[in-house]
Amino acid sequence: MPKDAPIAHTQSGAKRYPKDWSAAYSDDDKAKVRQLLDWLADGQVHKPGYRNQRSEAKLAKAIGKTPSTVNGVLAGNYPSPPTKHLNAMLGYLEREADRDEALGTMPVVETSVYKMGVLVCRKAHAGRDFGILSAEVGTGKTTVLKQYEADNPGSVMRVRGTPDMNAPVLCRELVERTGAHVHKSSKYSGGTKSEMLRGLIKYFSGRDMLLILDEADKVQDSTLEYIRTISDEAEIGVVLAGTERLRPMVEGDQGRHGQISSRVGFWPPVIRSITRADSDLIVRACYPDAEDEVLDACWQMISGKARVLGKLLRNVDEAMRSHDLPLTGELVIKAGQQLMGLKGGRL
Repeated sequence: MPKDAPIAHTQSGAKRYPKDWSAAYSDDDKAKVRQLLDWLADGQVHKPGYRNQRSEAKLAKAIGKTPSTVNGVLAGNYPSPPTKHLNAMLGYLEREADRDEALGTMPVVETSVYKMGVLVCRKAHAGRDFGILSAEVGTGKTTVLKQYEADNPGSVMRVRGTPDMNAPVLCRELVERTGAHVHKSSKYSGGTKSEMLRGLIKYFSGRDMLLILDEADKVQDSTLEYIRTISDEAEIGVVLAGTERLRPMVEGDQGRHGQISSRVGFWPPVIRSITRADSDLIVRACYPDAEDEVLDACWQMISGKARVLGKLLRNVDEAMRSHDLPLTGELVIKAGQQLMGLKGGRL
């Protein structure tokens, strides 16, 4: 390719190599700019199903710079030497490549937890009522909720609960996410709780929406009542997901939110762990030819936690690549014990 040949992006917003460079750019800086522009152009879809599209805005966020700074650097007109910014961007690219090579993102596998999570979401979505998904940490409930949202763009909104999420915090986040119009009594405020609530009810009304509150067991008491009000008035489905601590919050008159329990259309038992069959499915999704001894070793090490299995497989994969080792049950156990401090593991 000629030195300043244009790059055709695969999507809108095509960018070309700069023709006029700031005097602050060295030849090495220019080469780095071209490398970054190539990266942006070659694979705006980074990988089907995850991490979405590449963009200057996402690159800027990843390295902690403003979009205008990244744009100026890549446009070739940054007024001062851009080397440190370019090196930060290229460092991010290198780490992204390492993540991809080392099973950085686990494939989505239809485990028993996945199927149950999808069923809870579908029933709440179709019935416009509440669904409760309770599972112990590390079993994969958030993975399925993210995937359900990705599979239903525009009709599912997932919010993550936090310990400081009270009703105003929840309403403010939903207003920001939806762009709901809030009639404010004061131009100097973002709206009261009641004003935001009315705006959200108006926004959701008539929409075929499912609202998912993940980690719902972490939010403050009033938050779930506002979720209930939005669901009742706008007639939308809601899924509350959390650990086993969620159940006593909503399960009846003696719980803190008894009014919600009567609105629950589907409430499966608490999920304690993934199954052995789930573990085998996940391993074989990464390594189709894995021997039984590998499957056995993985199951022995993970205590029924999908999250632990994902981290274990990443460590195993890195050890295989770094030392040119075959995939064996012994390697799985050594990686788990020596690199992650996991207990158990017998062959």
